[in-house]
Amino acid sequence: MAMPPDPYATLGLSRDATAEQIRAAYRKLAKQHHPDLNPGNKGAEDRFKAISAAHDLLSDPETRGRSRPRRDRRRRRPGGTRAAALPALRRCRRRRPLPPWPGG
Repeated sequence: MAMPPDPYATLGLSRDATAEQIRAAYRKLAKQHHPDLNPGNKGAEDRFKAISAAHDLLSDPETRGRSRPRRDRRRRRPGGTRAAALPALRRCRRRRPLPPWPGG
């Protein structure tokens, strides 16, 4: 199954939601869309799978940090755009040659 496009939107939460809010939203939506409560409803089953995948992603703090869009994690200069920060990033990534090994 594919990862949900935005797990926060799937659960109806904002990005600054706490672990308790994530759990409460998951339990409410899971109960509402559970396949046992909606027999024969393919849409409810698909929605339940998406809700479960979003909860799995957001319930673990390590994977929750990775679920943020990449553009939010890029370094930016104050008051500038991402394009303004690119030359600084390129400078940081340059590798310096290693110094000669002592005695050899």
